This record gives sequence, structure tokens and C-alpha cells, in this order.
Amino acid sequence: MVEASLPAVVTVTNAPTNQLRIPKVKDVMAAHRATISAWSGAGLSLDVSELADNARVTVRRMFIPDSGGQVELIQGESDEEVAEELARRILAMKVS
Repeated sequence: MVEASLPAVVTVTNAPTNQLRIPKVKDVMAAHRATISAWSGAGLSLDVSELADNARVTVRRMFIPDSGGQVELIQGESDEEVAEELARRILAMKVS
């Protein structure tokens, strides 16, 4: 559950493409040479004490949701046989 007053930005993904990948050696080497910019509140002309006293974000809980999925492979002699078995199982589960 998220409650926020506008303007707000929220990003959530559960896409199957959101998988960890092994980086290429070239990318790892480039990351080692890259410089990371860091700004302080003073560098951005912000009053840090005002920001700390007026916190707008409270993280109550962070977690990776359990997908709880179950995979079952359907075997068959032909594509038609596999499709028929899949259709039979879907109908038996009363999935609409």
C-alpha cells in the first residue's frame, strides 16, 4: 500500500524480464573507471536541517514478494496432445 500526496513517483515491476544478469567484462571494467558524482545538501543550496526535520518518506517495510508459483511440464507425443491436456487441466481448475 502506498499513500502519497502529489507530485509523487512510484515504480513497481513484476515483469519476467526483471532478472539478474551477469555483466559483460567490458561493462565491469568501464564501471571501475567511471566517476560517481556526489552532491551534498549545501552543494545543492538546500538546508539539510530543514530536510531532516521535515521527512516526507517513511519506509515501513521492504520485501521481495513470494511468487508462490508452481511449474508443471505437460508431456505428450504431439503438440496437439499437449494442447488438449493443457486445455483439460485449465477447465478442471475452472480458470476463466
